[in-house]
Amino acid sequence: MNWRRRTVRLRVDRELAEKVAAAFRTSADPQALSEILRAHIDCERQRERLVSVVEKAAQEVLGWERKYRSLEGQHENLLRENAALIAERRRLEETLRELRRQSRQGRAGRAVAPPRGTEQQGTG
Repeated sequence: MNWRRRTVRLRVDRELAEKVAAAFRTSADPQALSEILRAHIDCERQRERLVSVVEKAAQEVLGWERKYRSLEGQHENLLRENAALIAERRRLEETLRELRRQSRQGRAGRAVAPPRGTEQQGTG
């Protein structure tokens, strides 16, 4: 950013020097010279304001970049947590299927077995 500032300053200084030289060549009018110098001072003030605005904008951009990186990190963490939760859900679903399978097999085995109490009624 400094190189831009120097380029603008050199261009303004060169233009000022050309205008001052032209004013002295045509006439040594102090009023014209005063106006040129006043315009130069106004231009310098405007340049300083613009530099301040640009620097403030650059700081704001840096702040937004930091915020973006922070949000990007949070997003990555959430993606990892989401993947872990999905894996846990699948594991639990598989456990549930296995428990249901075992439960069905247990019921099927009990349906074939005689009712309770009838086993001991035979001989006695």
